[in-house]
Amino acid sequence: RLHSPRMEPPRASAGTPAAVRRPGARPAAALLIALCTVCAAAVSADERAAVCALPAPSVPPDPTRCAGLIDDAALPAGGDRIEAWIARARREAALARHDLAEAALDCAVAASPPSPDAALKRRLLRARGGLDYARERMPDALERLQCALAISSAGDDREAEAADLNALGSALRRLGDYRGALTTLTESLEMRRATGGETGAVLNNIADVYRELGDRVEAMRHYREALAAFRDADDSAHAAHVLESMAVVVLEDGDPAEARRRLEEALASYRAERRRDFELRVHGWLVRAALADGDFDAARRWSATGQALALEHRLAAPASFTLQ
Repeated sequence: RLHSPRMEPPRASAGTPAAVRRPGARPAAALLIALCTVCAAAVSADERAAVCALPAPSVPPDPTRCAGLIDDAALPAGGDRIEAWIARARREAALARHDLAEAALDCAVAASPPSPDAALKRRLLRARGGLDYARERMPDALERLQCALAISSAGDDREAEAADLNALGSALRRLGDYRGALTTLTESLEMRRATGGETGAVLNNIADVYRELGDRVEAMRHYREALAAFRDADDSAHAAHVLESMAVVVLEDGDPAEARRRLEEALASYRAERRRDFELRVHGWLVRAALADGDFDAARRWSATGQALALEHRLAAPASFTLQ
């Protein structure tokens, strides 16, 4: 998310998981595993295993509710209900419906075997880490994502490993570890390019790091590359996120007219996707851009339409909107 509250750098965690890295390890993942090993040396094997264990729900999920969270009729023949719950959890987390996401994940964990295979365990950990990230629980997200990377880096699925590196790099950025974030994200980008994978998300994350470091030139260069990648993939929703980020950079650089143009383009995409929460956030930036441009009538209009949007859809106004 754009302009999330900056968090203090994380303290060393005694529960960081250790993992064995295969020969020829890549730098970022190898460094991560080495650091994890040092941290893990201070705790028992049981404690280390607990970090990477799938968190069991405190109360067994209701089977009727679990059945209602997926559409069995829509599953293909032999379709995997666990994967359907994981997919539902990711969709709900993306829409900030965290309780529903957690319920779907609880169903997936409850239906999983006691000792799931590595691939399933990784997907469950990634989904749980993604939910922790969405809830701003960054230390918890970091632990889950480290566990997922330890699994993927031990296998042969480079796409999965690149995805885990990207997610981990984003969490490190949110925790203020910009050096670690850049190292991890750069490795993910190199891996994606080597395999022909999608690069928009990792380019956007790298741009976010440079922006927080105050390097606007590098930030805008990576945002432009990310925007082109998302447009090539016909991914208008993520392209809108990049446009919003670029708009804030140019606004802070003193070009409110260009910022307004980019923000209105992002707003149109969010409206098409029915992402009302993102619409409201953009309204706040549009108020700020209009004020910076001396257009007080437009600022009042964006303020009024934003308040109406929040009221209609029962949205909690983000701080950026309330401030403006």
